[in-house]
Amino acid sequence: MSLELLKELPPMTEFEVRELEDRDKTLEKGEFVGIPTDFVIVMPAGSKDTVEAIYSEWIKTKKEQVKQQRFPAEWCEMIEAKYKAWKAGTPAPSFGTPLKTWKHATPQALKACQAARITTIEELATANEDTINRLGMGARILKAKAELHVDQKPIPEDFELVTAKD
Repeated sequence: MSLELLKELPPMTEFEVRELEDRDKTLEKGEFVGIPTDFVIVMPAGSKDTVEAIYSEWIKTKKEQVKQQRFPAEWCEMIEAKYKAWKAGTPAPSFGTPLKTWKHATPQALKACQAARITTIEELATANEDTINRLGMGARILKAKAELHVDQKPIPEDFELVTAKD
């Protein structure tokens, strides 16, 4: 898979249940009465920003955007599959190669990537400048290794030394 195919990755999504107030029952009982509601938390790869919405409303909007060709249909399908897995309590399908399985990611790099909401090698390979800055020292070399990995090119053992000379 080349970097050209990865220019735009689907946003990271997480799901959670929150209690929304049932106003009529709250007034009737004189205390808070909640309705369990599924929420989606959407985070563009490497971004600090999040969008939080009621899942059923959000996915309906995304399906409309698919019809208007403003949102990729594949992304919508991936997010729905992830939601269904979350509802069933099963592991979510992976949309890339997990960083934690990659031999070139040190424990420190994994912590930095996790803090930057980067979970796959493909997301790291397409990280923007802001994300690289948040990852800290060694981020450019790590990103270059990820790019080589995605392009299915070998990563030399002395990669850091070769890169430093250039």
